[in-house]
Amino acid sequence: MLLNLERYHRPKTLAQALALLKNAQGRVIVPIAGGTRLVASQRRDVQEVVDISRLRLNYIRLTDHGLVIGAMTTLQTLVEAHSLRQSPYHIIAQAAQATTVSKMLRNVASLGGDLVTLSPYSCLATALLALDAVLHVATDTDQGTVLPLAQYFMAGTDRRLPLGIVTEIRVPRHAADTRATFCKLSQIPSSPALINVAALLALSDGVCQTARLAIGAAEPVPIRLTLMEALLEGRSLNTAVIDSVLEKAVEHLQPFSDTHAGADYRKTVAPVLARRALLACMSNDSK
Repeated sequence: MLLNLERYHRPKTLAQALALLKNAQGRVIVPIAGGTRLVASQRRDVQEVVDISRLRLNYIRLTDHGLVIGAMTTLQTLVEAHSLRQSPYHIIAQAAQATTVSKMLRNVASLGGDLVTLSPYSCLATALLALDAVLHVATDTDQGTVLPLAQYFMAGTDRRLPLGIVTEIRVPRHAADTRATFCKLSQIPSSPALINVAALLALSDGVCQTARLAIGAAEPVPIRLTLMEALLEGRSLNTAVIDSVLEKAVEHLQPFSDTHAGADYRKTVAPVLARRALLACMSNDSK
């Protein structure tokens, strides 16, 4: 629970919610979605919360430009959505399922809430990084701010996030032959990830046109291995190529230790899981 909470706001419009955040006047006031992460954090600094559950931000839309998901969309909705059963979007549903084994929690927890907590273990963040997702952040300007997910995480770790509310997550349309895979390694299904990986490949006649590889639970926030992506693109892929590129890419990983696993262990298993994901994409065994 939030131990020093004094006020609870439940605005009816986005403009009202933004006004509450802007007029904090030195008080710590934060938005709350499903509340599964925020309430469990037992933060002592939060004095007011702005409940955004009435802002109608729970939707999944397929457009000509790709996929648009409202920030209040629950994890269980992602798991069950028919529009997330086709590749490469299916890894969003897989990551939502892997986030928690509890259907009760998935019925409450929201996609936006999972992302804004900047958790290193976030399965959904890893999957969405591989899909080139961007966040729309509503601010007091008319247009708001659109940030690539990787940039949002970087700004979060540097405490430079824009004042506003994440309203939706946008995933661009990918080529028809794009393949994607999500993998999570944990002690038991209900445990946080020791490592999670999302891979995406677009191949043409065996040549890699697009490569994305994201890893979570390795560094303070999930990251993309952009060096490895660059080394894969434009090449004919086989096991030897993937192994040589992985060896170079993981040299730059700086894993952390926690009560679940040590840094050395994470650095050892990360390339194993990444290799598994990439080979699954190559064999088209990614659905």
